[in-house]
Amino acid sequence: MRESGHSSTVRRVGRGILWVTVAQVAMIVGQFGLGAVTARVFAPEVFGWYAAALSLQAIFVMATTTGVPSYVLMRPHLSHGDVARMRAWTAIAALVTAGAFWVVLPWWLELLRAPGGVVFAPVLAVAQCLTPPAALELALVRRQRKSGADAAIYGGAGLAGLIVAAVATIQTQAPQSLAAAPLIAAFLTLPLALLAQGRGRRGDAVGPALEPARKTVRYLAGVSGVNAVHFTITQIPTWVLSTTFGPRILGFYSRATSLTSTAASGVSTSLMRVVQPYWRDREPGPSLERALSDALRVSSGIAISLFSVVAVLAPDFVAVWLGEGWEIAGRFAIPLALGAAAQVPFAVLTGAYEMKARLRAVRNAQVAMLALGGLGAAGAAAGLDSLAVVSIFAAMPWAGLLWLIARSGHTRGARLHIADLGPSLWWAAILAAASFAGSYAAHHFEVSVLGSTHLASLLAGGILAVAAAALTIKRHPLASVLRERRDSMTTSLD
Repeated sequence: MRESGHSSTVRRVGRGILWVTVAQVAMIVGQFGLGAVTARVFAPEVFGWYAAALSLQAIFVMATTTGVPSYVLMRPHLSHGDVARMRAWTAIAALVTAGAFWVVLPWWLELLRAPGGVVFAPVLAVAQCLTPPAALELALVRRQRKSGADAAIYGGAGLAGLIVAAVATIQTQAPQSLAAAPLIAAFLTLPLALLAQGRGRRGDAVGPALEPARKTVRYLAGVSGVNAVHFTITQIPTWVLSTTFGPRILGFYSRATSLTSTAASGVSTSLMRVVQPYWRDREPGPSLERALSDALRVSSGIAISLFSVVAVLAPDFVAVWLGEGWEIAGRFAIPLALGAAAQVPFAVLTGAYEMKARLRAVRNAQVAMLALGGLGAAGAAAGLDSLAVVSIFAAMPWAGLLWLIARSGHTRGARLHIADLGPSLWWAAILAAASFAGSYAAHHFEVSVLGSTHLASLLAGGILAVAAAALTIKRHPLASVLRERRDSMTTSLD
């Protein structure tokens, strides 16, 4: 590609990452704010009920919001008829799955020993009606490479939902307030995405020509099936903890994952939302392998270093964030943060494989995750304590990531290398040691800030981690990729 084209793509991706990062940071701040409010209003059991109800609805969301958006993003050309057909299929799927959720939820909650979660049924059912169409329309915005509009809608609608949920919690103290956030976000996203598409929203190819329905259905079923299975596997901890230890322990677990998974989802979303439309430009071979290598090194370099620090400081953060009575959540957050370090590169790589229709590699990685999930379930049945069981479950993303890398040699033109993780692990160890030193010193000398030793420990550990990062930034994997490619992502895009 000519240099002018290369420079243009660099600028587009750079702007996109900036916009999405700003939106994601706003979302994360809003989610932590909502968590701080709700933790002081509701008991852990309420969060357990909500997590149990959400574990069913989220499977329906995953099954109906991944295949169609991936399809519209990976097609080189999208006709008017293709868009119309996708909208019709999405609307039907949304209505059918919302009805199924409403019918199945009471039995589901009885099975998970969390019958109190039935209060969330009406709000979550309506959200299920709106979420798939909203996801499709926002994908069409990304297809037009309007990353600024995509970030504004995604972040603005999500933040509005969090604000409404927080206000509703304060005013009503009703458990249903927890479910207001996804409902409001979907309700606002749908019309805003349609407006953002402008005149291009019917497609980018002239005429009504359709891709053969059988081929379309095969792709949609493959991607949706893979993602539904993946999400089902990730829900094994929720189901096992609920049925074995009850909604109280599940409530602590859900708050711990809201710390680790919220940040992990934020990082992976920032990377995936911008880069996803460009994967269709890469053909199997050296170019794709170089792109995948860059994606692995950048995503692991960011995530592993970030979550190594989060793991060290998690108990202090939870104490400051949620207040008294949530110590179990702080202990759970340590292994979950270490697991979240693998969640980001795993999500980025599986997204790339999906865009190239390499679904067998993803399925193989899911088998590895499922095996470890089965081990955790067996441990719970054998009488292991909840922290040990959570620690086993926390390793599931690492099992999937390492298996995906190890088996990538069998995927033609898309090989990965475990050695690409080495620099990220070394740099993370340096930051973790620095943050531990600061945290330990604050506790040992009983330093307090605003009357809180936890806040002092959090600040001391965070400051030393930032200082260590500044001193060793030239060793960061991202710097290496920048030197080799002149940009962290665009060698795989041009």
